[in-house]
Amino acid sequence: MNNITFSPGSKLVGDYVSCWVVLPLPKKNVQSMLPNGLELAPQSITPEKTHPVMFAFGKQMNVKMQPPEPPIPIMNYLENITGIPYVQRVDRLGEGQNNKPFLYSPKLFLNALLPVIGGDAIWGFKKEMVDVGWPSEENYFFVNNPLYGHKPLISLNFVVTDDYQPPSKFANFKLVQEMMEQTLILHETLITKELLHCQKQLGYVGATFDWHMEQAWLRPIQGEVNIFQSYCPELPIGTSEFQGIDKQELGGFQLQNHWELTWPFCLD
Repeated sequence: MNNITFSPGSKLVGDYVSCWVVLPLPKKNVQSMLPNGLELAPQSITPEKTHPVMFAFGKQMNVKMQPPEPPIPIMNYLENITGIPYVQRVDRLGEGQNNKPFLYSPKLFLNALLPVIGGDAIWGFKKEMVDVGWPSEENYFFVNNPLYGHKPLISLNFVVTDDYQPPSKFANFKLVQEMMEQTLILHETLITKELLHCQKQLGYVGATFDWHMEQAWLRPIQGEVNIFQSYCPELPIGTSEFQGIDKQELGGFQLQNHWELTWPFCLD
C-alpha cells in the first residue's frame, strides 16, 4: 500500500460510445437502492413520488491513466451503468459542496476484470464482472449473470431515429447533461484512505467527470429497457418503453465522446 503513488492532477481518460435512458421510478424503490448515509435529494425532473434513474449501455475504449502513473494497460470493455442523480448525504446538509446534489452509482456491470478491480479498489465504484454483449454494435445490448445460468439481468433494444449532431442542438438534453455532470459520490476505499488523509472519515469520497460535450456527438434513439432481475435492492422488474431525446425530456440518445475522470477527493 505504501508504494502506491499518483501524480498530482492524474486522471483516468477514455473514449465512449454509449446509449442512455432515464426512467422515472418509484421514489421509495430508488431510496432503497442507496446505501446507509445517503438519501434522495429534492428534484423536479420527474413527477412527484418518482425519482430519475439513469441507465447507460456502452463501449469504453482507450481507457488509461494520464499521466501514465501508475502504469496500467490501455483498456477496452463493455459496460452497463445504473446511476441515481440528485442524491445527498444524510449528515452535514447545507454545508459547502454538500448543498449540491451528487450522482451515485449502485451497480456497474463490465466484461473485463482489470477495470472492475481498479474501479472498486481505487475509485470505490460498485463494479461487477458479468457477461455483457453488444453484437457488432447493433441495436441490442444485453447483460447476463454467469453465476446463475447466464440468466439476463438487463437489456436494451433500440432504433436510431435521426443523425448525429452536437448535443447543444437538442434542447431536451440539457436536463440530462446536468445530471451526468453532478459530482460522483463514491465509497471510500483502503487506497483512498491511505492517500487522501481526509480530515473526517465520512465513508465517502468524490470525483468528477468531464464528458467533453462541446466535442461530442449525439443522436436520438427510441426503444425499451428490460429489467429481468432486481440487481439492486427493490429495483422494479419489467419493460419500460422510451422515446428519443428529440421528442421528450429525458428521452433516449446515443453519445460519442471523450471523457476524463478525476482522482477521488475528500468531501469534507
